[in-house]
Amino acid sequence: MDNGITWIQLSDLHITHMPAAAENHRLERLHTDIIEAAQKLASPPDLLFVVGDIVRGCKASETGEAMREQYANAFVFIEGLLDELPSIRPERVFTVPGNHDVCASAIDPAHTQQLDRLLREPSGAASVAAMIGRVDVTWRGVIKRLAEYREFVRASGYNRATSEYPDQLMYAQVVEICGVSLGIAGLNTAWSCTPATEKSHLWTALPWQLEQLQDVLRPATIRVALMHHPTSWLNSQEGTEAARLLSDQYSFLLTGHEHDDWVTAQLPGHVGVATGASQTTSHRETG
Repeated sequence: MDNGITWIQLSDLHITHMPAAAENHRLERLHTDIIEAAQKLASPPDLLFVVGDIVRGCKASETGEAMREQYANAFVFIEGLLDELPSIRPERVFTVPGNHDVCASAIDPAHTQQLDRLLREPSGAASVAAMIGRVDVTWRGVIKRLAEYREFVRASGYNRATSEYPDQLMYAQVVEICGVSLGIAGLNTAWSCTPATEKSHLWTALPWQLEQLQDVLRPATIRVALMHHPTSWLNSQEGTEAARLLSDQYSFLLTGHEHDDWVTAQLPGHVGVATGASQTTSHRETG
């Protein structure tokens, strides 16, 4: 970038709690790929963005303890990168949750049914925005599926932000790098995810999230939005509006989820960057 800001973007790490030889080899290779790529940059990287699916997650038959072990391994992996990338301090590490960061055993089927019904109601988006904004008993039940992710963020010290919404697991921060004010929005697109969530059926309340963070990020010269799911995964009540707001308000949109890497700059002043999955055997997607 002409302004000298450089970042590393990772997604879909899918780190497990089992120290199998294949898993160790995968993470060692990924670590080496990242360090080698960083060493080839014109300037040392300033930030690390991890846009979801940090861990493998747990099945409905598993407990959250398995996920806590996975996050412990993820912390070791990320800290191992920082040890060799001293230009990135822990307060410059920013993450967002993905669908694999959801603990499936914590999902209440009644909440899933309620959200599915709202997909068929014209006022569904307003009802969802009201629920996430009120932080009522229903919301507290829904967000339990990300309890282990919440513990990971709190313990790691990542996502240090001037404007934080811990009940919704979203945040905004403005950092000064190379004389440039960089605004970072961490958006939560995973809070309604289930193992059966289909494309174009996802509830996120993204328009509500973006509205809450807008004032904090207004002074930023460049704005970067982090979220796991591309907007094509959002349902029809939210998707179009969310895509418009993101393209109008943010210089960069960083996503993952689809295990494909691409860069698009179809709109002036807005660039979308998707990260390939790092759990695959393709060097192209881990390099």
